[in-house]
Amino acid sequence: MDEAGLGSDADAAAGRPDLLHGLDQGDRAALARLLYDYAWYFDRNDPEGAAGLFTEDAVVDYGPEMPTLRSPRRPRRRPPSRVEGGG
Repeated sequence: MDEAGLGSDADAAAGRPDLLHGLDQGDRAALARLLYDYAWYFDRNDPEGAAGLFTEDAVVDYGPEMPTLRSPRRPRRRPPSRVEGGG
């Protein structure tokens, strides 16, 4: 796994494509942060918060149990960083 926590030798061994090939460390760190933010909202059962991470024209469909969500026009407050949140 690289410094941003993305990619692994196991992916290559399993024949999965390297979707991160060519990305610099800044891009990898931004992707890691986006995944952290999404998981933070998802773990708190806050689908509206998670939808706020998508582009403003996104439509999020989690299936028949949940209403279809549309991204807000303005971004939501980001969750606390791991340092700020203590975990």
